[in-house]
Amino acid sequence: SVRTRLGDGQLLSSISDPKAIFDSYPVQKAMGFQLWTYVFPSTFLLPYMAEPFVLIYLPYHLMAKVVSTNPLLVGWRAERAMSIFIPYDLGRYADILANVTLTTLVFFVPAGYVHKVLVALFFSHTVIYFWDHYRVLRLVPNFTMALPTVDTFATVMSVVPCGVIAAAIFYRGNCARGSYCYTGPTSGFFTLCFIVFGSHCLLHIVALRKVAPRLSRKAPHKPTALTYAEVAKYTPATWFNVNPAWCIRSQHLYKHNPFTKIYVPGLEHTLKANPSIGQHFEDRMAKPEV
Repeated sequence: SVRTRLGDGQLLSSISDPKAIFDSYPVQKAMGFQLWTYVFPSTFLLPYMAEPFVLIYLPYHLMAKVVSTNPLLVGWRAERAMSIFIPYDLGRYADILANVTLTTLVFFVPAGYVHKVLVALFFSHTVIYFWDHYRVLRLVPNFTMALPTVDTFATVMSVVPCGVIAAAIFYRGNCARGSYCYTGPTSGFFTLCFIVFGSHCLLHIVALRKVAPRLSRKAPHKPTALTYAEVAKYTPATWFNVNPAWCIRSQHLYKHNPFTKIYVPGLEHTLKANPSIGQHFEDRMAKPEV
């Protein structure tokens, strides 16, 4: 409000310095309240509480209605229609990084909001952990984790919240007792904050790329003594049966008997062993849970 006054009676609207405006109690209080209402529960918790209903229950309920009312959806078509579960990917990295980055902004607002935001982050991520634990055990057909690329990228992206913390320390520590005091123009001070942020990110990345590998212990690679046939006997997915082109050639061109069937998670019992074409896995149909 234009009539908002500071502790000394000065109107907030009469201040022209951006840093002084941001540091004023009314603005700090409003920024802290806005950050708190934004992160909890709307960002930290509600999207993840909606996942079971939006991603699992609602598609399952709708497809069950479609299958039960459509006479053409029988056999494998009905089975495909009810395959609503999706593989577990590594998208949770982005969710956690976004939440942690938002949490670091609390160090720019009054300290009274720090413990509230940290407790909300801990509680929300505990809920996310138990939800993911249940989803992995009950609702995930397989995993998509072929390479460590996402994990490596997420580790590098962690420099952002750490850089925000470094900038917040510089911002709050300016002119504190026994610390550096910048008295120049406000634009120069904000520029210094960005320099601190960028410098920390650069040093953090250098440490991850150059220092951390030198401190880690790399175990020597030991080639396995197992043969392909021994591994393929207990591994349903192989180079052959995940390749649709090879499965077609096996059935229609080479006339293998039994031919190589395409691998489908959950239908491992349909695979037939044929060692002459590299197929060694064979299993029985699992008993349904009561």
